Amino acid sequence: MTSTRAVKKKVFIIGLPKSGTSTLSTMLRILGYKVTGPNPYLINRESLIKIYDKYEVFQDYPWCFEYPILLKREDVKIILLKREKEPWSKSFKDSYGGENENYLSFKYMKLSKNLADQYFYDYHTGYYKEALDFLIVNNFTYLEVSLINLDWKSICDFLNKPIPKNIFGMVSKIPKVNTKNYKKKVVFFKFKKQFKKKLHTLLGKYYFKLTSFIYKNR
Repeated sequence: MTSTRAVKKKVFIIGLPKSGTSTLSTMLRILGYKVTGPNPYLINRESLIKIYDKYEVFQDYPWCFEYPILLKREDVKIILLKREKEPWSKSFKDSYGGENENYLSFKYMKLSKNLADQYFYDYHTGYYKEALDFLIVNNFTYLEVSLINLDWKSICDFLNKPIPKNIFGMVSKIPKVNTKNYKKKVVFFKFKKQFKKKLHTLLGKYYFKLTSFIYKNR
């Protein structure tokens, strides 16, 4: 007998790291999606496709750079996530991810920590122009949204999902991940980061279910 259970479409987020991917990912987890990314240690396209088959939402790198390959495989919902180049550049340059003078995404972006802002601005402009050209030429339907305008209505309307409500029946707050500059509270930030890692190791796949529940009801 053929199952009548609705198949959930995959959601692909095209948007640079530090453009609001963590916030949008949390929103999508609250909506019940299995999210992956960033995945810095995928070594080849075979492993990329293997992970792609297991998850429903893809964000950050390598997904935001490999979209021309993966989006041709099936029908997906595409969200083009943007952030103004100046705050994006500052957030990216301040990022704690990476080694020495390079970021973990250096393989794709070729941007190092000692480059002037203009290099970041030019990269930002080129990335989104290329992404838009790809979507338009291939006639993809997509939602274009910016970090400062993220809201439940636009996301849920696009995905045909009900707006989530907390246990009190009120609309969930939009999660604003890492809105405070971590450098202002370095000791607390490092402690919180290590605590999250240990909790993630302990809870495994249930970690994101717990954090999504907390974000939804806080």
